[in-house]
Amino acid sequence: MSHNILILQESPNTQIYKCECCNHYNFNYKNLFFQFTKKEFDIFTKTLRSLQPHHFEHLHPEGLKALILNTKLPGKLGFTQEEVSKIIGDIEQALIMNEVFASLSN
Repeated sequence: MSHNILILQESPNTQIYKCECCNHYNFNYKNLFFQFTKKEFDIFTKTLRSLQPHHFEHLHPEGLKALILNTKLPGKLGFTQEEVSKIIGDIEQALIMNEVFASLSN
């Protein structure tokens, strides 16, 4: 099956694209890859947006990180405040591009 991939956002560490056939959102960050349904992508985005400074309390060589539980995976994901800000910005741009592509296809 050939997939119709729509690139929504690319930056040095992040790629966000949508498979129009499967209606999945694919999120690559550094060496991590996640495939989300629209609902799961919205939950992931909402989780990142809800992080507050007190969530970044886990010591790591890269700096303080917030740990996020992902029910699809064992363990947790850790992001610094800077990483979260960058990812949220990339997601917001991807969502805008998704709307643009949707309006062009109508």
